[in-house]
Amino acid sequence: MPTRSLSRALAALAGVVLALGLTGCDLAGKDAPGGAQPTPGTDAEVRVPAYFVGHTPRGPRLYLEQHDAGGSDRLTAAAEALLAGRPRDPDYRSLLPRGSLAGTGRVAAHRTGDRVTFSVSVASHRWTRRPHGLSREEARLAVQELLYTLRAAAGDGSEAARIEFRLDGRAVPFLGVPSGATAAPRVRTLALVNVLEPDDQAVVTGDTISASGLADSFEAHVPWQVLDDRGRRVLNGFTTAQGWGTRLYPWQASVDISSLQPGRYTFLAKTSNPSGREGFEPTEDTKTFRVS
Repeated sequence: MPTRSLSRALAALAGVVLALGLTGCDLAGKDAPGGAQPTPGTDAEVRVPAYFVGHTPRGPRLYLEQHDAGGSDRLTAAAEALLAGRPRDPDYRSLLPRGSLAGTGRVAAHRTGDRVTFSVSVASHRWTRRPHGLSREEARLAVQELLYTLRAAAGDGSEAARIEFRLDGRAVPFLGVPSGATAAPRVRTLALVNVLEPDDQAVVTGDTISASGLADSFEAHVPWQVLDDRGRRVLNGFTTAQGWGTRLYPWQASVDISSLQPGRYTFLAKTSNPSGREGFEPTEDTKTFRVS
């Protein structure tokens, strides 16, 4: 039978920045596959990054998704995908309140030395304060959600990124977080494993499914499982990421599903939990798919 791979190869981890005020800069995005680049001035559909919040044993962390969007401005397209608040994976959510920014078309970026700064317009004074029901920790993570998304869209992988919030031309807080916030360290902000492919709710017609993602797992060991619709493990194995210990590294796995009956399944990847290290539960990420 023909084999159908659901994997779109992890896009180059170095992005070419388009006309976003980053003239002459080539910024390498280590943790954010960027997808195809559109031709300036066109509305070609591209795949852009968006970071959403999910639960982990270490608390809420950011998970990366890729979204299809139109337009030639990657910053605008990525911010719109994020602020729409519609992650593909139902396990994720966005902490950014809808309508809190004054139009993603007003996102700007500039680079000074080794730092990239994003400038975003706040919709009104209402959003300079932390809204009821949003904790301080959630407000800070919401800002990181936006900052990580814009940095990935710009192709910048350095830690030296910051975001400024403006209203009527003046620097203002956003959700109670002061303007000028910098990117928090990856190891305290990102989920330690992230499944990028297959897309959630993908339909498989062949004998093989190709999975891929990012991880920072002990000794680069990334275990995976396939679960049936009752949560029972029907397949399992492991793959090896390209590194471990300092950031998230790409991994890929080719899974033979020829033994599976038609139906709904879940692909699960997790971090390795070395023996003897109590209190460190593995981080997991899942994607559902259907075998037809």
